[in-house]
Amino acid sequence: MHLNVDYPEFEECISSYGPLFKYGVFGGTFDDLHIGHKLLLTTASTICTDKLLIGVTHEDLLKRKKMVELLQSYVQREQNVKDFINIINPKIGVELVAISDPIGPSGTDPDLDVLIVSRETECGINIVNEARKEKGLTILNSHIVELVFPSESSDKLSSSSQRKNMLAELISKKGDEPWLRRIKGSKTLKPHSLPYVIGLTGGICSGKSTISKYLGSKGVQTIDCDKIAHRVYEPNQPAYDEMVKEFGPGIVGADNYIDRKALGPIVFKDPTKMQRLNEIVWPRIAEYVSNQVSLMDAEVVIVEAAVMLEAGWQTIVDEVWVMTVSPNDAVNRLSKRNNLSVMDAEKRLSAQMTNSMRCAQADIVICSDWEPSVTESMMDKAWTNFQDRLKYYKICQSSDTIENRWTLVASEVCNTSKDGNWLEAICRSEKSKSFLDISLATVDETLDLSEGKHFVLYTAFFFLSTTLHVQNSSPRAYEAMSRCFAKVMMSRKMLQMKS
Repeated sequence: MHLNVDYPEFEECISSYGPLFKYGVFGGTFDDLHIGHKLLLTTASTICTDKLLIGVTHEDLLKRKKMVELLQSYVQREQNVKDFINIINPKIGVELVAISDPIGPSGTDPDLDVLIVSRETECGINIVNEARKEKGLTILNSHIVELVFPSESSDKLSSSSQRKNMLAELISKKGDEPWLRRIKGSKTLKPHSLPYVIGLTGGICSGKSTISKYLGSKGVQTIDCDKIAHRVYEPNQPAYDEMVKEFGPGIVGADNYIDRKALGPIVFKDPTKMQRLNEIVWPRIAEYVSNQVSLMDAEVVIVEAAVMLEAGWQTIVDEVWVMTVSPNDAVNRLSKRNNLSVMDAEKRLSAQMTNSMRCAQADIVICSDWEPSVTESMMDKAWTNFQDRLKYYKICQSSDTIENRWTLVASEVCNTSKDGNWLEAICRSEKSKSFLDISLATVDETLDLSEGKHFVLYTAFFFLSTTLHVQNSSPRAYEAMSRCFAKVMMSRKMLQMKS
């Protein structure tokens, strides 16, 4: 057996695992591999000599999990496992299968000799062996891996807990962070301007009004697209004549306004007519909202719209906040609120965009599956983090040159350094790293540096600008600058040689 780990104590670790087996089986979700997954995979690769049969949970078995919309795809989760096994033990045989029931192939493969489980799932040992006994197969040995607890926490480390921690956090989209979109230049967003616009969307009964009220309590003004939609097809508005031409004069009421009761039966019975209505109205709503935002004297504005993503209105906002609720909870809430049967509620919900589709386009996700106090704590977290993003966006707005922007950021980092060690504060600061990306988007990128190397270049520039700002800079700062610039020159030389 080859194990790609290089430290002398490893043989001692192997011996603590107990006897070796030829062919082991285990399973899991393996979403965004955490240390618990890695411990399970490493243990299995250590106690098995020939082959591993690994069940990766299929989407069909995950429908009842919380925040399933934040799960990685099956293909990605399967690749996570392949990549990790290849690192720790590239010579062991591996077969990955999709499992759609709790037992999977562990109950049917006659060649298996050990079942590896976590302490949490050890009850599955008896279930698997009972299934094998019924089929006349040998009873499997078992190996239990202890649970992993994060530091300073009594909560088990799991994919579910990781997904919960992702809520209200900015979803990482390298190169497409919200504050970069205007700086890079958008067709509809004015560069370096306020108000900063948050788009709020979500499905029926997801809790959009709750977060809208919360943000209102923080002094944020809201534009509700659902309430203003009818204004774009009032008489003398561009959409009015186009709608009359498209759907006929029968939709015009006695008061010369569009009669929505007359329009409804036409568009709801014919999907192509509904699509045509949206093609007429949605662009006008986007234009109306953009004009309203430009007239508002505010730092932050919320644009609330149930169909924001369907309509493509994410182009008129700086970032998208998505409110989600599990399908079962949504059905229960809608049935109760509108006095509908479960079947009618499910039918109405099935006609809208799924949570997964929304989350794929979200910058922030907040889930209202839990009690109100939990949702409120998520909103507190989202709002606090947003204040930091707004601060650094405003730095971009107030500075025209890269040098000035770096200097302002340096000032912010130094002012928040508790121990006065500004150089270490810069290195530790996530805001510094984020601002590197901002500068990358605003500087001539002729060097075309590959992944990782632009960080060296702009870190060097960051130290330089900080030194210009901070009086009585320490020798350590100049030493760090010298090292960074040496690396930059080396990177440039390498790039020149490649070209």
